[in-house]
Amino acid sequence: MPCQPVICTEVTIIDDDTVELLEKTFTVRLERTPGLDYRISLEDTPATITITDDDEATVGLDNMTYTVKEDYLQLNVCVVVFSPTTACPIAFPFELILAANPGTAFQGRDYTLNDRALNFGECSKKECLTVDIIDDDLIEDTETFTITLQPPSQDFTERIILSPNVTTVTIEDEDMAIVTFDRTEYIVQETSGSLTVCASVISPRVSCPVTIPFSLTLLISDNTALNGSDYVTYRVQTIEFARCRRSACAPRRISFVNDPYNVQVENVEFFTLSLLSDVPLVKPDPSTVVVTIRDDSERACIRLEKTTFTVTEGVNETVRICAEIYDPTPDRSSCPVVFDFEINLSVDGEDFPMAFGPCSHRACVSVPIDDDEQLELTKTYTYRLERTDELDRRIDINTTSGTLTVIDDPTDEAVLKLEQPAYSVHEESRSVTVCVEVCRPVIDTPIDFSFSVLLNTIDGTAVSTPRGDFRADFSALQRRPLYFSVRETRECYNIPITNDDTQEDTETFTVTVNRTSSLDPRIRLEDNVAVVSIIDADIATVEFESTAYSVRENAGQVLVCVAITSRHSYCPVGL
Repeated sequence: MPCQPVICTEVTIIDDDTVELLEKTFTVRLERTPGLDYRISLEDTPATITITDDDEATVGLDNMTYTVKEDYLQLNVCVVVFSPTTACPIAFPFELILAANPGTAFQGRDYTLNDRALNFGECSKKECLTVDIIDDDLIEDTETFTITLQPPSQDFTERIILSPNVTTVTIEDEDMAIVTFDRTEYIVQETSGSLTVCASVISPRVSCPVTIPFSLTLLISDNTALNGSDYVTYRVQTIEFARCRRSACAPRRISFVNDPYNVQVENVEFFTLSLLSDVPLVKPDPSTVVVTIRDDSERACIRLEKTTFTVTEGVNETVRICAEIYDPTPDRSSCPVVFDFEINLSVDGEDFPMAFGPCSHRACVSVPIDDDEQLELTKTYTYRLERTDELDRRIDINTTSGTLTVIDDPTDEAVLKLEQPAYSVHEESRSVTVCVEVCRPVIDTPIDFSFSVLLNTIDGTAVSTPRGDFRADFSALQRRPLYFSVRETRECYNIPITNDDTQEDTETFTVTVNRTSSLDPRIRLEDNVAVVSIIDADIATVEFESTAYSVRENAGQVLVCVAITSRHSYCPVGL
């Protein structure tokens, strides 16, 4: 405007939520317009505008508490930019420090975290680091330590607020101390007097397995043995373990009552001991054991009544095998064992329970003889008496074994035949595969032993020896053995076929299956003859010997010749 000494314009400053450097500047300068009068001069000094950022960001630990199992070995601790929630909350890189402070958990013993710098890049929203957790074998209480988030120096910008800046890390011990009785089982005699029950920490195997004192409750429960008549003790006792102690015993002994009766072999009596722990990290294993009270008496001995049997499959359905108590003999004791018990008769690995009643001298079991269709050789099985897990230790087993011979059913038989009654093969195939199969009985394993048969060939129009200019048509088989291994039901043999260049009619020869001198008579041969046809595919070409003839008129005649061409130089056509 004319005569106006001052002109102003506004520059818009963008207010965002991003925390930026405290001060940012830019310059403003005057520039001439194309039509400005030349008599108006412009000062070249620019003006500087400074923008002071007033935004704040809140950065803190992502959790105020962490809980980690000792065997996890590592814990990820993260620091997050909570606000502002823009794509780029802080527009410059900065650094924070994570420091660990011991509580009941200590640096180097329970965890590893020296003061660690956490570097945030420009626009970064989250950064994490890993705290190493030390997994030891000690049984410990739950332990804690704290991690503090702090600036690297006092001149750290006040526009980044650290909150929350402290987190508590709880380390839960996953180790389990295994406590067990000092014996896997207690076996005592009535005359033993008394027994002290002790327990031991068997795992972990370190000098101080449990770093806290603990106690175990010992419970004593009747079974066939009764407190007061067979033994005397307190039913509930406490076993105290001091810190780092590996073993401790119950304060009260168990006393045994010796009764005045002494029969031959009496029942054993027992009661149970149980351990209960008052600390979750201490586990009794096994938590229960049995105390067995044995009577001071003689022993009983058992043996096989007979050690050899021979039976025939299909004739004998079972074989009855018996065992007897031979010591004490019946004349010495009418009741050698006053309770019933069971032993095993093992026949070729299969167990058959054999039960003795109270006061019995003998027990028997019927072993079934399987009558199947399978063709088998005579088999011999071993049988013996064996203990059961529950058998009283005062009963001895004579382990002398017996022999059971099983003769196969004489009516069983197997049938072999050629797989096909006729085979057709092209000469250029160079061989024909002839197979023999067991067709009966129709079961997975019809014959349970190895054997062999003989293959023979008989010339027909196809011959196995050369004839003049003609080569042999196939390779002869003369009593060629064909072996069947155990459980095989099919065997084959490749008979070589001669591939010549002579054009021939279809020719045949015969294959037969014959018995060997050692073949089991129960193996019969049926359909043991097959005819093999050899189909010729050779082609002979018939053509004029010359494609053009020239003759004088007075020659009287002209000789025209026809030639048969083939790769065979002697006899191109054998027809």
